[in-house]
Amino acid sequence: MLQELRIKNIALLDSLQLDFPGRENGLVVFTGETGAGKSIILQAIHLLTGGRGSSSWIRSDCDQAEVEAFFALGENHDEIRSFLREYDLESGDECLIRRVLNRKGRSRLFINDRSVTTRLAAELTENLVNIASQHDHQQLLQAGKHLDYLDFYGELQPQRQEFTRLFKRWQQLSSRLREVQEKEQDKEQRRDFLGYQLREIREIDPAPGEDRQLIDERDRLKASSTLSALARNSYQLLQSKVIEHLVTIRKNMEQAAELDPEVRELAERISSNCYEIEDLEGALRVYRDALPMDSSRLEEISSRLAQLKQLQRKYGPELEDVLAYADRAEKELDDLIGLEDEIDELELALEEVSTEALLKATELTEARRLVAAKLSAAMESELESLHFPQAIFEVSLRDPEGMGMDGIQASGRDQVEFLFSANPGEPVKPLVKVVSGGGTLPSYAGHEVYPCPQGSGGHGHL
Repeated sequence: MLQELRIKNIALLDSLQLDFPGRENGLVVFTGETGAGKSIILQAIHLLTGGRGSSSWIRSDCDQAEVEAFFALGENHDEIRSFLREYDLESGDECLIRRVLNRKGRSRLFINDRSVTTRLAAELTENLVNIASQHDHQQLLQAGKHLDYLDFYGELQPQRQEFTRLFKRWQQLSSRLREVQEKEQDKEQRRDFLGYQLREIREIDPAPGEDRQLIDERDRLKASSTLSALARNSYQLLQSKVIEHLVTIRKNMEQAAELDPEVRELAERISSNCYEIEDLEGALRVYRDALPMDSSRLEEISSRLAQLKQLQRKYGPELEDVLAYADRAEKELDDLIGLEDEIDELELALEEVSTEALLKATELTEARRLVAAKLSAAMESELESLHFPQAIFEVSLRDPEGMGMDGIQASGRDQVEFLFSANPGEPVKPLVKVVSGGGTLPSYAGHEVYPCPQGSGGHGHL
């Protein structure tokens, strides 16, 4: 229910705030002479429903205009709450809608302080705001709305929503079944193709980062002669110029430390580094001896890199992508094997849902027939009070031609249209044809001419 409405810089309004009574039911009436601003308020509310705005609506001395409405959601607003939850707009029992227009013609809409499109706002406010204008009676000429009128009159929305839920579930299952059946038709060909791809990857058996490791090894092999010469020369110099003197240096510094305590720390450092140099000499020897010199290994690396490159071209830029593709292919193969079981499960679920949906559709149809009879009687009673005692109003309910779920819509299996006859002896015709003149009576100066009831003493009403 609308609780507050704020309007700023729209047309003649500088600032307006309306606080409505916090009641579940009630009527608020705005009265005033022409030009008082009643239409401006409706125009502002229309902006909140996603209606088109214009920079010309902004007050001449302002850069932008704003409209804001605060709605309190009740316990019976399940559909609105569900809508807000679906688009991550929910904010407890509140709904705040704000529209901003600026001079550049740009417009922004917010729901609970989240920016949304006008289409989204229009869908939400369809259940929050209903603006009835002087021409809204013309909606009766839209046969597509007659079913909605009938359901609202008979308070059949809960039954209709229950059927819609089943219908959407039936659509989802039907779509999934068609998808699985299409896969099943191409199953053998797809399975052979995936099997070939998976074998190709598994036979080469790449490892993550293997290509980078091989490239490093290849580069080292290509430089092995130079590396070996450098390591050999460094080792010889270290051994001949340094290692043979390390023992003498250590002993000299140990003796000096015994004679002069102040040099003890330096002696310890020199001794430690001597041992470190001896270790380095051993490590350099190991590196020199381990340098690869086998040219056949270079050929093996080149061949392996070519295999890995072929896989990367087919299945991914990196070996990690190739392995991920193999995992997906393996999963799809497992899924293909279980297609027949899934088809059986889907067919069973679809049969259960369609049976339940058809039962609900039949119940809904029966309820609509009862409501249609009540609506016809109520309308004829109202028409009689307007001195149309022989007018006939009927509600036509037609079933789809197909069997089962064929031809059924989310609203049910019924096609509803209002029929009307104002003249005695005339058969009922679709309301859209009768009201539009459909035939017998002319219209003058844009006004419809309706027949006078018998005994009224007149010739016609404009």
